[in-house]
Amino acid sequence: MKAIFKVYPWKTAICQIAVILFSLLLTGCYLNDEGPFAPYTDVRGSIMLKPAIDIKPNEATLVGVLVPQHQETTFTFQYRLTYAELAWHDLPLAESFSGSDSIEVRLTIDNLKAGSEYLVTAKGYNQAGVIISSNYISFITPVADYDGNIYQVIRVNDQVWLQENFKGTHFANGDPIPNITDSDVWGELTSPAYCWYNNDPEIGKVYGGLYNFYAATDPRGLIVGFHTPSLSEWMSLSFSLGGDTVAGGKMKEAGCTHWNQPNNGATNRSEFTALPGGTYQNSNILDLPGFSYNYLRETAVFWSTTLFLGETNIAYAPKLRENSEALKRNGGLDTRTGLSIRLVQDWQMPKKN
Repeated sequence: MKAIFKVYPWKTAICQIAVILFSLLLTGCYLNDEGPFAPYTDVRGSIMLKPAIDIKPNEATLVGVLVPQHQETTFTFQYRLTYAELAWHDLPLAESFSGSDSIEVRLTIDNLKAGSEYLVTAKGYNQAGVIISSNYISFITPVADYDGNIYQVIRVNDQVWLQENFKGTHFANGDPIPNITDSDVWGELTSPAYCWYNNDPEIGKVYGGLYNFYAATDPRGLIVGFHTPSLSEWMSLSFSLGGDTVAGGKMKEAGCTHWNQPNNGATNRSEFTALPGGTYQNSNILDLPGFSYNYLRETAVFWSTTLFLGETNIAYAPKLRENSEALKRNGGLDTRTGLSIRLVQDWQMPKKN
């Protein structure tokens, strides 16, 4: 008689598992520290990161949630510059943790670089091995001008922009920008100057200052590591947002808190948060004498560094209006005009996939 044997791999596997479980019961080695009948959980515990908080130019507070599952579980935050570093900086917490409850841990890090994007992860150790965070987070540190004004920054594709209109009264090296309040004096200038709309600093706190072309393009700069964009850089922003016909809506602050109605197409999808600071311009264009303030809450006009072709005192200044979702290139503004300024970072980040 010929014997026939059939091998059932699933039966073999069940037998192997039964042997392992029986051995665990005999030796007292369980899936966690609570004994053989505790509910099954991840053997090693878990870590999840929350968004960073209290982000400042040179520091931020990291927040994580740890479920230890074992005694003496350690926790280490890890961070690095997203694109300028490959090695992680380890920040181990001094204490260890135990139990199966969620524990929120925080750690403030300093010596960060202003206007930079950081990537954060975390890990832990216990008797079961290494715990790796289930997610990464990233954040961008804000920047400060010489006067101490803090500006949030946003990334749009490979560019990093101020999220607010510039409102400083000094160049980056500490030299003051002349504050000119007389329209006749302003109209004769071919050197840097700024003013507040209607000479009211309270308006400037919201909408920023109005600066002539000479202040916007002065080689001393306005914030270290940032510059007034060229027309090409403005157009790169527009292209990233779908082109001139729709980019304005994605750049404008939504709603009518700071814009007049109807503020057409405003979604602020880019988080650029454009505000309509108006203009201080030659009123001869409007059949009025001297320079005058116009278009607050109606129009946001920003300097570029690009002069109009063949001209020495006429420059491009991209414009957004309350009744349009377009971004206008707006070539042909007198360099004496007072306009808003948005700065872009000197260094471009690698493009997002």
